[in-house]
Amino acid sequence: MATLSTQDDIRAAFKAGESTTVMKVNTNKDNLNLRDTPSTNGKILLTLPKGTEVHVFNSPVSVSGWKAVYYVNAENLKVFGFCSADYLA
Repeated sequence: MATLSTQDDIRAAFKAGESTTVMKVNTNKDNLNLRDTPSTNGKILLTLPKGTEVHVFNSPVSVSGWKAVYYVNAENLKVFGFCSADYLA
């Protein structure tokens, strides 16, 4: 299993058939930011409301406390990025 650090790493893991686990956004009140890097400084790609399902890669992420995920939007397109692990259940 490779360590995931970038969106390209996540895409490569997806193409290689890396296993994922479906989890839900579990925030108290705010939406969860999906970012392009595993950092609060990363660009926000979109925000995910509480209860939204994401596919979490089982590979480790280069920064502790973050998960590499993809989200399938209403157009059935996959958006790859990183979310704080604290808000996924």
